[in-house]
Amino acid sequence: MDVLWKQASLRTLAWRQKIVKYEVSNPFLRRQMGDRRIRFLLKSLSLWLLGVLAISIPLSRFNLVRFYHLKHEGVRTNGIVTKLDAGNHQAVYYEYEAAGQTHSGSGMAGFGNPEFCCLVVGQKVVAYYLASDPSKSCIGIPDELIKNEVPPIVGAAIVFPIFFIVGYSYRIPRFKRWLFA
Repeated sequence: MDVLWKQASLRTLAWRQKIVKYEVSNPFLRRQMGDRRIRFLLKSLSLWLLGVLAISIPLSRFNLVRFYHLKHEGVRTNGIVTKLDAGNHQAVYYEYEAAGQTHSGSGMAGFGNPEFCCLVVGQKVVAYYLASDPSKSCIGIPDELIKNEVPPIVGAAIVFPIFFIVGYSYRIPRFKRWLFA
C-alpha cells in the first residue's frame, strides 16, 4: 500500500512539473500573465490616485484655502490675547481692530508668535485678516501656517488609499477578484 502511495504522488509531481514547464514555455500564457500584471498596476494606480484626490481635496478645504487667501490678500495687524485654553489643543483666543471694529478669533501659538507656554493674556501677537472680510483671520504668519498644514495632508493622501486598497482586497473577495483579474 505504501509503495502505491509513493508511485501516485510521484506521478502527480511529474504531471505538475510538465504543466509548469508548459506554462512558462507557452508564449501566449506568458503574454497573458504580463497583461494581467499591467491591468493590476493600472487598476491599483487609478484607485490610488482617486483616493489621493478624495482625501487631499476635502482636507485642504479646512484651513489651507483660508491661509492661502490670508497670505496673498491679508493685512497684518497686532492682536491681543484674550484667553488661553490649554485643554483645547492649546488654543489662543485673540482680538484685533479692523475697519473701525473689534473682531475676534482663535488659533494656535507659534508661527511667528511666542509659543503657548510664553504667552499671557493681554500680550500683543501677530494676526492677519482679509480686508474684504475682516471676520476671517488667523493668528501667526500665514506662510508658516501653510507649511504646517501641508505635510499631514500629503501624508494622509499618500498612505490612506494604500491601506484602503489592501484592506478591501483582503476583506472583500469580489474586489480582490476584480483587482487581480
